[in-house]
Amino acid sequence: IIFAVLSASVPNYYTLLLSRALIGVCLGLNFSTAGVISAEEASSQQVYDTATSLSAIVLTIGGGWSAILCYLALDQLSWRVVVILASIPAFIPPLIFLHWLKPDNRTQLGGGL
Repeated sequence: IIFAVLSASVPNYYTLLLSRALIGVCLGLNFSTAGVISAEEASSQQVYDTATSLSAIVLTIGGGWSAILCYLALDQLSWRVVVILASIPAFIPPLIFLHWLKPDNRTQLGGGL
């Protein structure tokens, strides 16, 4: 997320290509690692299937958001602003995970019911 926003501040085209290529490599490594971890930690096949389906839906929505945003806003805004706006969907899944998937402190400390 940070590198996507920082790529809007690059000084020239070649630095932009390099930064976007590095983002692509990091995303590829992240997806493969997330797949392995979710396969190991899923409590059942149904949980794994649901998590995989949700990640596919999120990727589809993010790609659609970026395409629509670029089509509608690239003529009116600079490409730097469009890069920042296109990275907004990347902030949503961490917020969801932090809100709903954080462990309960009482059970973590051994003081659960």
